Amino acid sequence: MTKRKGLGTNPLDAVIPTATTNGTHPTTTDNPAVAKQRFTCHISTAVTERARDAAWWTPGLTLAALVEGAIVDALAKLEAERGEPFPPRRSPLPRGGGPR
Repeated sequence: MTKRKGLGTNPLDAVIPTATTNGTHPTTTDNPAVAKQRFTCHISTAVTERARDAAWWTPGLTLAALVEGAIVDALAKLEAERGEPFPPRRSPLPRGGGPR
């Protein structure tokens, strides 16, 4: 059997943007061209179990996609309340949420 090549690029990429209007914040987790990095944080056991259950029972949903989508939604809400996107940090975040 001959291996069939895929379409290459997703034709929906031209219709569905992968960044906000300022071009800095990705809005989709389906674009493999978007660089990824590990993001580690501590979340309550009850919330992590609910997230794992949702990923288990939702066909095609991954835990990473669920978490990234939730963070994107939360950031959009915070930026809407603020009236604009947050500017870049001036220095690294302090560990443990201490004073800036």
